[in-house]
Amino acid sequence: ALELQPTSAAAQCNLAAAMGSEDVAREGFAAMEVGHWALEALLIDPWSVAARCNLAAAMDRQDTARLADGEWTSRALLIKALELDSRSAVAWYNLSLVLHGDEAVRLSDGSQWTRRQLLRRALELDPTCSGALCNLGALLSPSATAHVA
Repeated sequence: ALELQPTSAAAQCNLAAAMGSEDVAREGFAAMEVGHWALEALLIDPWSVAARCNLAAAMDRQDTARLADGEWTSRALLIKALELDSRSAVAWYNLSLVLHGDEAVRLSDGSQWTRRQLLRRALELDPTCSGALCNLGALLSPSATAHVA
């Protein structure tokens, strides 16, 4: 698709989404190579919620991405994604992944959300979101000692 339409934000975004961690390891791509495609998609379409989610997922917590309107952390990208589309289960789930422990995040509307609340919202929107199910189960388990992503 990129060969036919190199300026297609959807094609750039889909390539980033398709290149999961197994693909990165198998194909020898660096993690930021995956982020590159999501960044390219955002440069083409700054309103793309999927591209923001993909770029945030490819970033470490301390990373920033330079866009036309400034530097963005993964947290800021996901807050903006929710501002653009509050019905994106992926954005709710991904935002839960950038929080530590009992940390909460304040959204653009001023509301404050914990990891547990973010995961529950993701599941309200998409009950098949396996990552949210797994992480919420681990958070709710009284005997959970394993690290939750």
